[in-house]
Amino acid sequence: MHTPQSLGATPSSLARHYARFRVAERLRLTGHSHQAWPDVAREGQIEAWDDAAERADEKWARAEKRPTACAAASPPCSATATA
Repeated sequence: MHTPQSLGATPSSLARHYARFRVAERLRLTGHSHQAWPDVAREGQIEAWDDAAERADEKWARAEKRPTACAAASPPCSATATA
Protein backbone atom coordinates (compact mmCIF):
# COMPACT_ATOMS: atom_id res chain seq x y z
CA MET A 1 0.00 0.00 0.00
CA HIS A 2 1.31 3.38 -0.93
CA THR A 3 1.05 6.27 1.51
CA PRO A 4 1.43 9.99 0.90
CA GLN A 5 4.83 9.73 2.61
CA SER A 6 6.01 6.82 0.44
CA LEU A 7 4.84 8.55 -2.72
CA GLY A 8 6.72 11.69 -1.74
CA ALA A 9 9.89 9.82 -0.81
CA THR A 10 12.97 9.82 -3.03
CA PRO A 11 12.65 7.56 -4.86
CA SER A 12 8.88 7.23 -4.76
CA SER A 13 7.39 3.92 -3.72
CA LEU A 14 6.01 3.68 -7.26
CA ALA A 15 9.49 3.84 -8.82
CA ARG A 16 9.93 0.06 -8.78
CA HIS A 17 7.00 -0.24 -11.20
CA TYR A 18 8.76 2.07 -13.67
CA ALA A 19 12.23 0.50 -13.67
CA ARG A 20 12.69 0.56 -17.45
CA PHE A 21 12.13 4.34 -17.46
CA ARG A 22 14.57 4.70 -14.53
CA VAL A 23 12.24 7.00 -12.60
CA ALA A 24 14.22 6.38 -9.42
CA GLU A 25 17.19 8.04 -11.13
CA ARG A 26 15.53 11.02 -12.81
CA LEU A 27 12.54 13.32 -12.58
CA ARG A 28 9.96 13.11 -15.36
CA LEU A 29 7.77 16.22 -15.71
CA THR A 30 5.94 15.35 -18.91
CA GLY A 31 2.29 14.60 -19.41
CA HIS A 32 2.22 13.08 -22.87
CA SER A 33 3.93 10.33 -24.87
CA HIS A 34 7.28 11.04 -23.19
CA GLN A 35 5.97 10.25 -19.73
CA ALA A 36 7.15 7.15 -17.93
CA TRP A 37 5.13 4.04 -18.59
CA PRO A 38 4.88 1.24 -16.00
CA ASP A 39 6.86 -1.91 -16.76
CA VAL A 40 3.64 -3.93 -17.10
CA ALA A 41 2.65 -1.74 -20.06
CA ARG A 42 5.62 -3.10 -22.01
CA GLU A 43 4.76 -6.65 -20.98
CA GLY A 44 1.18 -6.11 -22.16
CA GLN A 45 2.34 -4.73 -25.51
CA ILE A 46 4.62 -7.72 -26.05
CA GLU A 47 1.80 -10.11 -25.11
CA ALA A 48 -0.58 -8.37 -27.53
CA TRP A 49 2.00 -8.49 -30.31
CA ASP A 50 2.67 -12.18 -29.69
CA ASP A 51 -1.07 -12.93 -29.64
CA ALA A 52 -1.53 -11.12 -32.96
CA ALA A 53 1.39 -12.97 -34.54
CA GLU A 54 0.31 -16.37 -33.26
CA ARG A 55 -3.42 -16.12 -33.74
CA ALA A 56 -3.81 -13.53 -36.53
CA ASP A 57 -7.56 -13.16 -37.17
CA GLU A 58 -8.41 -15.68 -34.46
CA LYS A 59 -7.07 -13.44 -31.68
CA TRP A 60 -10.36 -11.64 -31.10
CA ALA A 61 -12.03 -14.47 -29.18
CA ARG A 62 -9.20 -14.36 -26.62
CA ALA A 63 -9.23 -10.55 -26.50
CA GLU A 64 -12.96 -10.49 -25.79
CA LYS A 65 -12.53 -12.87 -22.83
CA ARG A 66 -9.61 -10.92 -21.34
CA PRO A 67 -11.45 -8.06 -19.51
CA THR A 68 -13.90 -10.49 -17.87
CA ALA A 69 -11.11 -12.83 -16.77
CA CYS A 70 -9.09 -9.95 -15.34
CA ALA A 71 -12.04 -8.40 -13.54
CA ALA A 72 -12.77 -11.71 -11.81
CA ALA A 73 -9.15 -12.37 -10.83
CA SER A 74 -7.89 -11.85 -7.30
CA PRO A 75 -5.43 -10.22 -7.26
CA PRO A 76 -6.12 -8.44 -10.57
CA CYS A 77 -4.51 -9.84 -13.71
CA SER A 78 -0.89 -9.33 -14.51
CA ALA A 79 0.29 -8.84 -18.05
CA THR A 80 1.19 -12.51 -18.27
CA ALA A 81 -2.17 -13.93 -17.17
CA THR A 82 -4.03 -16.08 -19.65
CA ALA A 83 -7.72 -16.05 -20.39
